[in-house]
Amino acid sequence: DWGTEIFKNRQLVAERLQLVQNRLPPGMQPVMGPVTSIMGEIQFVGVTSPDEKISSMDLRTLADWTLRPRLMTIPGVSQVIVMGGEVKQYQILISSQKLQAKNISLEDLKHALTEISENTTGGFIDMNDKEFLIRPIGRVTCLEDIENSFVVMHFFIG
Repeated sequence: DWGTEIFKNRQLVAERLQLVQNRLPPGMQPVMGPVTSIMGEIQFVGVTSPDEKISSMDLRTLADWTLRPRLMTIPGVSQVIVMGGEVKQYQILISSQKLQAKNISLEDLKHALTEISENTTGGFIDMNDKEFLIRPIGRVTCLEDIENSFVVMHFFIG
């Protein structure tokens, strides 16, 4: 636990590892990492909203898509793990009656859905002796992105 004596804890773990070693398959040797292991958390950051004006889902979305990428750009930061809050999720519920009415196979729909949120390369364009990369961002960020997708427009509206 945080605030406990690390060397005392390591001694207790080392003693328990010796007890477990006899129960392991032949050739397996348990090893404890060094005190300065990269496995340890260095800093915890909490994201809150004053007077709870921002929902826990919106805070989690902010942490996942804005804070985490920015923190990962800092030299020396090897990992940022977001915990807590509610993860935003979009679900597409499939009606077999609607699929049959439109004569759409489940495989066709599945293939189209895999491309609904796909980032791809778009090549490049030369302008004024400069080369600009084109990168279409296909990430779904809101319901309107799904509603305006090829899947909905082609299979269900068209």
